[in-house]
Amino acid sequence: MKCCMHVVCAPRQSNLTAFSLCSWVKFRECAERWKRLSSGYSDKAKKVWSALDLAENQTLNKFNDIKFRYGYHRKCYQRFTDVSLLTAAERLLQQQQASSSTSAQSLQSSSRDEEEGDQQEATEEPSAKRLQVPELPRECCLCRSNRYCRERLSGKRMRERLVACQKLETSSLLKKAAKMTGNQALFLQIQGKDLVASEAHYHATCYREATRIFRKRPREEENPEEAAYLISYEVFCRDVIDGRIIDKKEILRMTTLSVMFVQCVQKNQGLDASSYRPDTLKKRLRKSYPQLQFVKAYLSLESELVMVHTIPVPDIKDSLKVQEIFTSSDSEDMSTNDERNLSATPATHKLGDMYSTARSLREECMAVDASQTWPPTGRDLSLNVARDKVPVRIYNFIAWMIGASNEPVEDRRVIVPDYFDRRILSLAQDIICATKQVKKHLP
Repeated sequence: MKCCMHVVCAPRQSNLTAFSLCSWVKFRECAERWKRLSSGYSDKAKKVWSALDLAENQTLNKFNDIKFRYGYHRKCYQRFTDVSLLTAAERLLQQQQASSSTSAQSLQSSSRDEEEGDQQEATEEPSAKRLQVPELPRECCLCRSNRYCRERLSGKRMRERLVACQKLETSSLLKKAAKMTGNQALFLQIQGKDLVASEAHYHATCYREATRIFRKRPREEENPEEAAYLISYEVFCRDVIDGRIIDKKEILRMTTLSVMFVQCVQKNQGLDASSYRPDTLKKRLRKSYPQLQFVKAYLSLESELVMVHTIPVPDIKDSLKVQEIFTSSDSEDMSTNDERNLSATPATHKLGDMYSTARSLREECMAVDASQTWPPTGRDLSLNVARDKVPVRIYNFIAWMIGASNEPVEDRRVIVPDYFDRRILSLAQDIICATKQVKKHLP
């Protein structure tokens, strides 16, 4: 008995196994599929098929004759009857046949083009050349950089793959989005180019963000306030959004825009729109102007910054950088008292303000009565006594400085959590003792 499909030459081969009816039928089916192919174990299958004369109507007869003469190694049988290898080989054959058919068609078309080209060369000028489609670089045509994402199962940080532009609808949507959002860099890059032929690539996340305005959204019910303030809204958009934010590249806060819209309604329609919420105005502006961006403020008490997306987002943690980009127009009728020119303060004025603030706080510390009984009693070690010793201005100044509170009050202490309260009292007592140069520290 020998292996009839010996395809694995291992140094230590297992013992031969006799065919069963099930294993024989599977072996014969795989051999019939292998012999139709031109790769893998096709040569071995053709030899076995011709040597054993395997015909479709002689399956059981051949099995009774061969089961005593031939067997198989377990590894050879597993490899020869592997369905994944068979499927891959069949797919490869289909691809080769498809490529051969397309190459034949391309040869025919190229021969026709050459004949037509020879006829056209006689009529056209020699300097005329056929336009070639420029190829775009293999990078995201939207962000032009690498983008990273998290794998859903493992949570690993990995680079997001690029997707090739293969549909004409994708190309038209990108061009339309570039026009509507005013993205001139993207529009100049893809203008007059066939993104499918030039093999443009993009990140799926960038594509979703760019074409977000074209997605189908559930139809919202019409707000009666929007219909009532339609005339004032058109005037507001023409004078403020188009005239200042888009044309003059100004940056305004959302609260300022809300106040200006209320004044516009009062001026044009004589209605009281004080109940019109800023978030409602923000949603309305997002629909009308997709090129606007709303940047969140660093402090929770400040409203968002509204600007065109072509302006780089400022570092909102640095107050001077934010102040430098703010503009105001006092000559316009719709300007409010809350909107001021926040240009950067000169260094000399800033130093003077710091010095005057420090001197005033020093006077507060010097006015504190630091006299105490020694050794201190239990009453002297209570928090109420410590609060009475610390002035309100010193307490609030330390709370604002360490970020415990953003509440601008003057006549009372700001409200802070308990763990911040103890820290502020301890720091304030140390500052008072250092200012008055007392020998015994406050308890």
